Formats: sequence, C-alpha cells, structure tokens
Amino acid sequence: MDSDLGDKGFIVLDIDNDEFKANKIRELIADNNNEAIQFVVSNPSFEIWFLEHFTYTTKFFSEGKTVIAELEKYIDNYDKGTDYYSMLEPKTKDALKNVTKLTDTYIGRMWPSVDCNPRTDVNELVEILIDEHVGNGSSGNIMKRIERQT
Repeated sequence: MDSDLGDKGFIVLDIDNDEFKANKIRELIADNNNEAIQFVVSNPSFEIWFLEHFTYTTKFFSEGKTVIAELEKYIDNYDKGTDYYSMLEPKTKDALKNVTKLTDTYIGRMWPSVDCNPRTDVNELVEILIDEHVGNGSSGNIMKRIERQT
C-alpha cells in the first residue's frame, strides 16, 4: 500500500480488556512504518461503536460479552453476523458525537490501554470514509459498506 497513491488500509482490533493484547497492539502501531495503514482499536470490543449509537456511556465493561449484553437493551438478540445498518445509520451522527466525548474522557492516558474502558477509534475510520465519500461526490452507502465489513 502506498499513501502517496491514495491507498488506505485499516486494521480493526479489539483489546478485550487484556493488557497483553493492548501491549501487542501498541507494539504493532509503533512498528508500523506504512502511512497508508491505520489501526482502529476498541476496548473491550467493536460493539462499543454500536452501543454509542444509542447511548453515551463510560461504564466499565469487563469483556466483549458484557458490551453485547448492554447492546441487547437496544438491539434484541444481537448477532455479530446480522446487518444492522438500517437501524444504526440514522444514529451515526449521535455515535460520532458520543465517541468523541468518550475519547475526551481519556485525554492524557496511554492508548491503546485497558485503562481506557470503554473506548473505540471506529469514529476516526467513519469520519475518514465520510469525508472521502463527500469529497468524491459519489452516491452510495459508505456507512453500509463499513458496518458490513466489521
């Protein structure tokens, strides 16, 4: 991948509230010398992004399953393989606002880290893709492609 050619790649990782994983992810990020590759990290899991569509929370989650249990208050019988785009898309602006606010609560703390729980960088990926979508003037559903690939 070559950032000079406009290439972009995203690696989406969950910490799972595991310090060993957080350390490894920090090493991967530090060792990455390809500007076209960006890491998108969540703690404990990607589902924090979905949850923040419905509510702002700073509640500690011991593992991804506890995030899913909270998410099921809003999405009955949540399943990782199901397409929730039509439910989430109208709330994307709320999710972006909530995750930005959530990230601000951890200013000054090392990231990725289990000390930042919950937290996700998915908003950064979504903002990049929205900016490119708008900049290209293309029609189509960028958010649908994002959420289907997770």
